[in-house]
Amino acid sequence: MPREETQKKSVMNCAKADTSKNYSNSLPGDLLSDLQEAFNFYDREETGLISMPHFRNILHNFGFHRLGKREIDADLIKCDQEFMKRNCVDFNFCKHAVAYRWAAKGGRDDEAKECFKVFDKKERGVVSLLELRTMLNEYISTSLNDDDVREFMREIDPNNNGHIASKDFIKLYLS
Repeated sequence: MPREETQKKSVMNCAKADTSKNYSNSLPGDLLSDLQEAFNFYDREETGLISMPHFRNILHNFGFHRLGKREIDADLIKCDQEFMKRNCVDFNFCKHAVAYRWAAKGGRDDEAKECFKVFDKKERGVVSLLELRTMLNEYISTSLNDDDVREFMREIDPNNNGHIASKDFIKLYLS
């Protein structure tokens, strides 16, 4: 079968986003940019389509890794009732599926919680000034002095107790 005919056949069986619910606008710009980059990585022939295994790899990297296959499939079926019969996706569907998880299923909150875990190495639900300083100096290329860290701590420690609680960190992260 000629390439064009094969491509048309794939397009006809490509996942279609349920446009009655548009979650795509809820994605932050950096996440959208990363998603486009990941999609383009798999779309080497620039057809605008990627295979299901490649799509599932993208999902894994964009917050679906904590879910079982059934839960992922249930989410994807909510995005396209015929999803299980499809053999490819375009970028709009990819964006819609990731945005659905981000907006409607708490992906944004999950990301904030995972970010807090980076700082909370001892898994106590709080981060001390010392832990904060250590992590910031490890992850930020500019070296921070004690005054910088204290100022940051004042902004995110509403109780002024020298610790950042998980809920306060998440509130700041999501604001």
